[in-house]
Amino acid sequence: MVLGLGYGIFSSPNMNSIMSSVENKQAGIASATAATMRVLGQNLSMAVTMVIFSMVIGTVIITPGVTGELLSATHYAFIVFGFLCATGIWFSAVRGNLRGEPSDQRR
Repeated sequence: MVLGLGYGIFSSPNMNSIMSSVENKQAGIASATAATMRVLGQNLSMAVTMVIFSMVIGTVIITPGVTGELLSATHYAFIVFGFLCATGIWFSAVRGNLRGEPSDQRR
């Protein structure tokens, strides 16, 4: 539920910002690039999570006996992704206003 709420709050303004910053003739390329980056980010986040889990837990089967290691791995993953999220927020904040004239007036 939290993931869906966060995605819903972020996705529409982000796509609006992306699509407003390109000319109408480049809209398809901008949309495809945004979708590709979104999927690439999802895949990379899973890869990072699995690396963290492998480093902390190892190659054991997840059972109640490794609950402590699982919680530690989850804790480290949240720290890494919290840092990455804060970095993304910072870059988004410092980029400034990229909008010039409204996209429907561009030709």
